[in-house]
Amino acid sequence: MIYLEKINLIKQKNNILDDISITFQEKQITSIIGPNGGGKSSLLKIIMSLIKPNSGTVIFSRKDINISYMPQKLTMQSNFMPISVSDFLNIYTNKIDCNDIINLLPPKVYSFFFEYGQDKQINTLSHGQFQFLLLLRCLMRKADLFILDEPESFLDIKHKNIVAQLFNHLKNIGKTIIIASHDLYVIAKYTDNVICLNKKIHCKNISKNKQDIKKINDDFILFDHDYHE
Repeated sequence: MIYLEKINLIKQKNNILDDISITFQEKQITSIIGPNGGGKSSLLKIIMSLIKPNSGTVIFSRKDINISYMPQKLTMQSNFMPISVSDFLNIYTNKIDCNDIINLLPPKVYSFFFEYGQDKQINTLSHGQFQFLLLLRCLMRKADLFILDEPESFLDIKHKNIVAQLFNHLKNIGKTIIIASHDLYVIAKYTDNVICLNKKIHCKNISKNKQDIKKINDDFILFDHDYHE
């Protein structure tokens, strides 16, 4: 488990996170939802020790936990060294554990990333293709905990369904997943618990059933579209 106790983050005299206390359960998928600027990315970075809160503590139940992190975006300069899809996926060769993930990919998706498209330069990919590539690299690593910042961005419904299958598989084999999102469709497909965050915790341990999610949508407006089964 991961315990966050009284986390506070202030930037340029603005409260980014205010007195955040959360427990993340192992072997579950927890989604942190909220509006842009609500502190979701900052909270994930604090868990990752990428930024330090002004006060509060993050406690892991064990010290030997392996974490795989996907940032919200990876900004590359125009002079970024050319690299192929295949090379990008294998940057962390010694940490890859990909057979299960690869076997779950539909044939067309598998072919693009591992056959005819593997020699493509990543700077030629569409936003959606590059986002899915980032996600694949993250999920293919050997890890106990996956921390993902809006992994569904730029993905169409077909690829969001694939993502839901990958997440559920990882949970079924005992992995823990923490996701920042504002996509109601994706949340309803895979999450075990929902935490509503807008600088403060507005609700937590909400189940994913349609009635609860609709109530969140009505009471805590933050989604781009309506819920669809």
